[in-house]
Parts: sequence; structure tokens; C-alpha cells
Amino acid sequence: VQYIIEMENPSASLKLHSQFKGNYANLSMQKFSSHVVEKCLVHIVEIRSRIVQELSSFPHLERLLQDPYANYVVQRALGVTKV
Repeated sequence: VQYIIEMENPSASLKLHSQFKGNYANLSMQKFSSHVVEKCLVHIVEIRSRIVQELSSFPHLERLLQDPYANYVVQRALGVTKV
């Protein structure tokens, strides 16, 4: 999955996003899928803001910040959204 994301194929990326949508916070809290979410943030610019919105609206945001995997996803989200 990470390889497909790195290829930056728009149609493949949008298909993956449709599968992940609504689950980015939960995916962020798992060891291997957290890497996939990070790749999405870096390589799929078209949906970056949607992912960040989904993460920031997670009801237990503090859980993401303290999670051993999700905290890296949040850091990446902050890094890629800097102006």
C-alpha cells in the first residue's frame, strides 16, 4: 500500500482514500497502518486537508497525542501543513 501511495497515481490514491475515509484516526493508532497514514499525508496532496480535518475532529484527540504510533502521525500532519 505504501508503494502505491508513493507512486502518486491520482486515481489509485483516491480509491485508497475512499477506503480509509472515516478510519484515519484508528489507522493512526496501529503500528503498520500509521505509516500508511503518514505516506498519505506526504504524497496525496489533494486529500491532505481532509485527513488533517478528520484527525483534528477525532473525539479523543488527546488519545492520538499520547498514542505511541498516532503521535507521529499528528506530528507529520503538523509538519506538512506548515505554511
